[in-house]
Amino acid sequence: RPAATSRTKMKSSPLCALAISSAACCAAASAFVAPSSLPECSGGARCVVPPQQARQNAGVRPLFSAQVEEGTDWAVIKPEDDDEEWDLAKGGVLLAMDSAVKATGTVSGGSADAAKLLRYGKLTEASDADVDAALAASGSVVVCTGSGAELYKDPGLATVEEVTLGPMDAVAKALSSSPNVAALSGAKKVVINFLGGNGLMMDEVLDAAGLLAQNMGDAAPSKMTFNSISHKDIADGAASVTVMAAGGGNADGALGEAVANGEAYFYQGKWYAVLDEDIIKD
Repeated sequence: RPAATSRTKMKSSPLCALAISSAACCAAASAFVAPSSLPECSGGARCVVPPQQARQNAGVRPLFSAQVEEGTDWAVIKPEDDDEEWDLAKGGVLLAMDSAVKATGTVSGGSADAAKLLRYGKLTEASDADVDAALAASGSVVVCTGSGAELYKDPGLATVEEVTLGPMDAVAKALSSSPNVAALSGAKKVVINFLGGNGLMMDEVLDAAGLLAQNMGDAAPSKMTFNSISHKDIADGAASVTVMAAGGGNADGALGEAVANGEAYFYQGKWYAVLDEDIIKD
């Protein structure tokens, strides 16, 4: 991303993990590991880091080699004389790569603040029929949805950069889709749900949530809730927003409970959710 639009605040995504052995790994971190902060990897320790940093470390530490898998965001660094097979499906490495990270918070007065971070073992796809049944049972309503993508237009000889951020683009699409604002007045609560890839930036989500809340009309409550999920299966730079009015009723099952609370994510024609039963407890 161009320097003018780079962010330094918290990312809501699991991006790295460290493994002391092939079967014992620590939990995912919420930011990239700087090359200078990587461990020395002595005594057989392995590191799983973004590939660019892996290559940098491989260059300055000749005793270790980096294996970068095509089309992935991960690299394995290990001693060159170590012939042990290392299964990424063991321990916490695969967990760090596959987990979904959710930030939650509130939106009030056009300003959003994150309050809590949760990690889930997976992002669950839900069928249209199951979501529709949960909506009907709980009295919840989908107010609007929108999908966006990050776009950087090279200014060429001009001095003004044109940058479209994924969450902002998603909000613009949602607001232009004729939202069902009538559902807002009778809602128990209104929830703004963002879904994006591992590069989803928290401050971009906060700005987008505030903008959406400001433009929902007089029927919108003064205080809303937001959720923001990042997961590796969502394309980098892509984002979606799903606004739901929770009806306060009950619906069966873990998915029904999530929908009843106003939480579901619509992206590229499919529904997704994170379930309480998949929460990873530290």
